[in-house]
Amino acid sequence: ALFRPEAMLDPQPRMGDSPLHWVEVESLFLTVAHPEQLLQRMATSGAPASIVEVIARFLERENGRVRLTAPGEWGVAWSPDRFGNPRVLFESGWEYALTCADRSQEQAPEHGHAMLRSSEVTTLVSFGIDNAVLLLAGSVAVMDALQDHRSFDYVLTNYFYNLQGAKFSTSRLHVVWAADIVEKTPATSDAVRYFLSRESPEQGETNFAVEEFVEVVNVDLAGALDGRIDLALATLDHTRPQSIDPALWPALELAVTRLGQAFRLDAVSVREAWD
Repeated sequence: ALFRPEAMLDPQPRMGDSPLHWVEVESLFLTVAHPEQLLQRMATSGAPASIVEVIARFLERENGRVRLTAPGEWGVAWSPDRFGNPRVLFESGWEYALTCADRSQEQAPEHGHAMLRSSEVTTLVSFGIDNAVLLLAGSVAVMDALQDHRSFDYVLTNYFYNLQGAKFSTSRLHVVWAADIVEKTPATSDAVRYFLSRESPEQGETNFAVEEFVEVVNVDLAGALDGRIDLALATLDHTRPQSIDPALWPALELAVTRLGQAFRLDAVSVREAWD
């Protein structure tokens, strides 16, 4: 979200005890012309109601304004203000979108620029709750303000995924090497996908617990599912086609329908697919 100096309570210098030096800096903001339309499009793009509500609160608190520049020198430079203070671009999500489209056009020029309003390319962006304001309120508002461009068509969002009950963090030297769990343990890649799909943090924070993963692999998969598959294979008569019991058809059709709905671009849910 935006950080406003006037919101600080009893500000103190980060180092030493010298008095703070206040500097007036001009920033650029973009006013969202139609906030309700913006929120409606977020909902139809696949953002869950809880995240749309985050954006709604942000727009209300900021009076419909999205910050475009911030004071400082770290980042993509913008022209200094009238006092000579350096400024950088604050809202980088739209730059990310345009850069992705530029790279895509380089690789597949026949599809054109994906972020143009005239484009027939379907675009999707995936991000966590901590980037919701940046990529939804900021990027969508800026892209809407550009005459010939549009934002991403669909969004795939998630909340935080903890590790052993604590925040998964690079500052704690946590890093994901996707192949390690398969190459260095007896677990298969399918087992990992199965567990991660079950625990997907789509509607709220979830947790990867090693002991629970081991139990799911040993009990649910190797213990139960593998045994049922072996039993089914053993009873098959491979010399002639097998028919499905008519009593099972309704349940099978419902499961296939739910699986298809779980991968609709405006409502992706790997948890639902797992179920």
